[in-house]
Amino acid sequence: MVAVVLVLAGCDPTVVIGDPDGGGDAGQSNTDAGAEATCTTDPTEPNDSAARAHRLTFGVPVTPCLSEGDDDLFSVTAGNTAAGGYFVATLTTPSQLERGLYASVREPDQGEIARGDGNNPVRLFWASRPGVTWNLHVSRFSGDAGVSAASYTASVTWTPITDAWEPNDSRQDARPISVGAPIQALLVGGRLDSNLAQLEYRSADWYRVRLTAGQRVRLALTNVPLSVTPTVSFFCAACSSATDEKGQTSPGQDISLLSTSAISTTGDYDVRVWNLGAASDAAMLVSDLPPHFTQPYTLTVTQEP
Repeated sequence: MVAVVLVLAGCDPTVVIGDPDGGGDAGQSNTDAGAEATCTTDPTEPNDSAARAHRLTFGVPVTPCLSEGDDDLFSVTAGNTAAGGYFVATLTTPSQLERGLYASVREPDQGEIARGDGNNPVRLFWASRPGVTWNLHVSRFSGDAGVSAASYTASVTWTPITDAWEPNDSRQDARPISVGAPIQALLVGGRLDSNLAQLEYRSADWYRVRLTAGQRVRLALTNVPLSVTPTVSFFCAACSSATDEKGQTSPGQDISLLSTSAISTTGDYDVRVWNLGAASDAAMLVSDLPPHFTQPYTLTVTQEP
């Protein structure tokens, strides 16, 4: 069996971890005596630590040679698009390793946030903020001791997310919108930066809208993806807590929130759209990506007596 672990590489999201001596020892032997070996060289070695992780090129598979007790680490870095994007890693099981693949997504010194196992191939997906470097960690479990070394393939793709309203994941980055003009945006998580302790599961989008005194405000959230359990919050300019808020308890449900009172002062107000549930932003990819990766929600702010 092969184990796959994803970890963040270091604390600087702009650093690309690679082989410190300039690119891995092609031809390093991975064979052990006394057992069958189906491969003898590995062009990605040495790559048995984060400091020596082999840099992968998106869409270009590599075929390492994995021996018992070996660890293979590969690095990938998210693109610098404003909205970030997502990775998909595809790993094939050596036919000689009958137990297949075990995969998990992990941060350094943190527990698993996603796992999976099964037959060929095993695929992982995870969302990422711009510029963050990740390590793909591959190792073998016990149980296939009759094979000293076997080749497998690993490849990773990167897909940027198109969202004209990003970055707006914090209140200070709230994007201006207009009363009566619907907007569409994606609610995908991922990392904000490599100093955070965990993935941003509860993704948030912030908006700023100018409202007129004397009328109430209505926030309408529609076309909610089935992988999002939505909440909409309304804030006055000086409020640290929401003055009005409404959430759903089931995913994919629309929201219509009418403020409890009329706007007292003409000015700017803030709206937050966020996911109350733990959306799958890093997991085993069994079939399709979660709907919120590609399906935008629609937010419309209006005023009424």
